Amino acid sequence: MGSLLQKTCLFGKNIKYFAHNLQVFDEYVKYMFTFVVEITRFMKHQLFVLVSFLSFLIPSVVTAQWRLADDKLEYVLIISSYSYADEWGTSIAKSINQEVEKQNSQLIVNISYAGIPERKTYLSGRFGMQSAFTSGLLLPPVVSEADERVIPKVLVLIGDEAWMYYRLMERNEAWSEVPVVLVGVHPSIMGDVSDFYTARRISEESLELLEESHNGICRRFSAITKGEDEANTIELMRQLLPSLQQIYFVSNNSYQDVYSLLILEEYLRLYPELKLTVVDVKNQNVILSDKSLANGKSAVLINSIELPEATFAPLFTLKDKPDNNNVLVGGYYSKGKDYAVQAADFVLKSFNNEASDYSSLVTVINKHPYLNKTVLAKFNMAKNASQIHDVVYTNVPLPFHVRHIRIILLSLLVLVILIIIIVFNIRDNRYKKSIAQSYVQYKKLNAEYQILYDNMPMALFIFDVSGNLKNSNAASGNLIKQLRLGKDDANLFQMDFLNDFIRQKVANKQNVNTTITYQEKCYRLFIRRILDEELNRESILMLVIDNTDIQREREAKERIFKLFNFAMNASALGVAEYNYLDNTGYATEAWYENLAIKNIGKEDIHRYIVDADREKINNFLEHIGEKDKNRFSDIVCVETEGGKHWLHYIIQLLEYAPEKGKIIVLELALNIDKQKSREQELADALVTIQESDRLKNAFIANMSNDIRPSLEELVSCSKQLTECDDEDEKQALITRIEHNNDILLEYIANIIDLSRGESEERAGI
Repeated sequence: MGSLLQKTCLFGKNIKYFAHNLQVFDEYVKYMFTFVVEITRFMKHQLFVLVSFLSFLIPSVVTAQWRLADDKLEYVLIISSYSYADEWGTSIAKSINQEVEKQNSQLIVNISYAGIPERKTYLSGRFGMQSAFTSGLLLPPVVSEADERVIPKVLVLIGDEAWMYYRLMERNEAWSEVPVVLVGVHPSIMGDVSDFYTARRISEESLELLEESHNGICRRFSAITKGEDEANTIELMRQLLPSLQQIYFVSNNSYQDVYSLLILEEYLRLYPELKLTVVDVKNQNVILSDKSLANGKSAVLINSIELPEATFAPLFTLKDKPDNNNVLVGGYYSKGKDYAVQAADFVLKSFNNEASDYSSLVTVINKHPYLNKTVLAKFNMAKNASQIHDVVYTNVPLPFHVRHIRIILLSLLVLVILIIIIVFNIRDNRYKKSIAQSYVQYKKLNAEYQILYDNMPMALFIFDVSGNLKNSNAASGNLIKQLRLGKDDANLFQMDFLNDFIRQKVANKQNVNTTITYQEKCYRLFIRRILDEELNRESILMLVIDNTDIQREREAKERIFKLFNFAMNASALGVAEYNYLDNTGYATEAWYENLAIKNIGKEDIHRYIVDADREKINNFLEHIGEKDKNRFSDIVCVETEGGKHWLHYIIQLLEYAPEKGKIIVLELALNIDKQKSREQELADALVTIQESDRLKNAFIANMSNDIRPSLEELVSCSKQLTECDDEDEKQALITRIEHNNDILLEYIANIIDLSRGESEERAGI
């Protein structure tokens, strides 16, 4: 029984040290225990509890055994100066573990917490450090009776306090070969640890350089030191609070707070107007709850203490705090992630023996201030913050629609439901109103239909499929009297005015739409099958319209049109009315004949008009409807293979509506070939007359030379005859007078003949 108990204890110890893949063994056991308890509440069975417990333990044991190589335990021990509750130290420890696992998932990392700042005496601090080593050192894979713990291959110390106590602890020679990686320490640490617990201030003489303080402690030494962010944080506070006069530094009297206080006092010598007051952490609520500090002239600065739940004064920090808070304005500080990345690199190099034998010192310097967007708005610092460069904002408020997404969605849902209800009610009211209006309209239409049915000027008959008359309107009675139909003739297929062709079409269920002539009267006939929805049977509907008067008027119009067309053709005057946009319309035969075309089609109707005249017409039609472009009148020439003829062509705009697709024009084409021929004859006669006048004038001009001597002879002889007494001389004078008379008579006769010829020619023209 004792052997079994001993083996069980050894098994429990191995389980504890093999479960390194969990960050803290206590958390692992707590989680496992909680799960078993919850299962026990429901199952109430011991066997099931045992199986559940083993189901969690066995995989961890197997995993731990798989991660060990050749029964040699090699691991990394991380000791934090602070307790697990300290967010800064715990965050760095976990981040180092995560970074190491990213690069080497098989490497075992164990984390232990010393909680030194909470211990107020040197002995209690050393006891806390010893306890951290006791819980952090692991047992070998095969536990011996001596129960000697395995020295880690790499030791990581977080914070100044752990390093100071580690220097004073008693160690064997094997520890001097263990590489030490310091994380988050200050560039200078205390040379005499007893000064850490004295009441006096720390002086610069009591500080010893980091490289000189590890002599004889370890051979390989690496340190990731904190940058002195105190000065940058003071400048940040002055930029955000231009009226700043008082700074309250809340301290828990830890080494980090004392060290930061020393730097703050040294830097504030540059600003004598700024007053620095140290407040013990126990009295922090007095300062943080003072509403008078929210005047823009005071601010609170913290370092190692936890974030308070609320504050009325602007709160700044020198150390990384959780971003998701509503009390911290911000500050200059390095993120735990920055320490973890560099620390993991040192750890892996030391673990793989890649690090050098001398010490290395790396300082994490933050170049960006961290500011809480929510708290900036609370203290009205957003405007001043916008003037600071390279700011990293945290706790940025979510957009309004994200923060109130549930309310917005619920409101939208309610709104949609209301809209649906309103729309439904509107549609329902409209539907009811439409039904009421339709019913009123139906009654009105039914009354109008009944009046129309009774008084329509057409006969309406309804027959069954056998042709028997079922119903008719009042006008049908007059038609029955006109047609002199009896009872035997009431059957559709026995009516005399329907021929066999129509009866056959009706029997074949074909529609009939035709015009018939019966007893010197003209009727328009419509016959078709209809379905009676109420009785669900077919009937035959027949409409008979007396078109006698219409037919007579149509025939009269046709006679008038033929007479008009005859008159147009006789006068050689062609008339056409058509739409210029699509060449649709009508024209008389004389118009087609005058233009030498057969119809109004898509082709150019003016194609036989000579080019010069056609260009005039096309130019007018292209600009028709514009100013002074409503009428065209000119003489045009039509040229075909049969020859040329002339037209007096007139185009008149009747309707101009291109937006409706209408440009209606009226064209008159009068054949003037006879007029042109007469004009040519007159022109020829005029030429003849002009030539005759010219010859007459020439004749008269020539004749005057011949008449003048005879006249002069007659005058001279007549004068001598009156003065002469001699008979012989008188006889000679008379003979001369008669000779000249004959010459004049001959000329006169010629003139008369010439005049008669011209008169006859003119009469002929």
